[in-house]
Amino acid sequence: TKNWRKVVLTPSHSLADAISILEQGPATRMVLVVGEDQELLGTITDGDIRRALIRRKGMSSSLEEVMNRNPVVALVGSSWPIIQDLCKKGNVTSLPVIDQRRRVVGLEVVLSPEAYESLKHKSSLQ
Repeated sequence: TKNWRKVVLTPSHSLADAISILEQGPATRMVLVVGEDQELLGTITDGDIRRALIRRKGMSSSLEEVMNRNPVVALVGSSWPIIQDLCKKGNVTSLPVIDQRRRVVGLEVVLSPEAYESLKHKSSLQ
């Protein structure tokens, strides 16, 4: 996605900050947590937020406390079939694209086959 920089936060941002970004409706459904050199430290999804709330983490909790430190990622230059396969195997719909030094260079959004079929069906009805 072209607007991936809109979903980038640092580890010191709060859970509330991440929720605010996700509520704004980016199709990515993911927040990227990066360090000073834009290296990927982790991700935040709706599932991570639910797990944090179950663990009684507050809205002011830092992302460092609740982020997924081992997200599924693709290396820059990965082919589209490889990206799709990574998403399918990792059961994710988005994945960060990183360079050799783990710096974020993009974010790919891959619809599940079910979502694709649903969109295709809706567009044929209009």
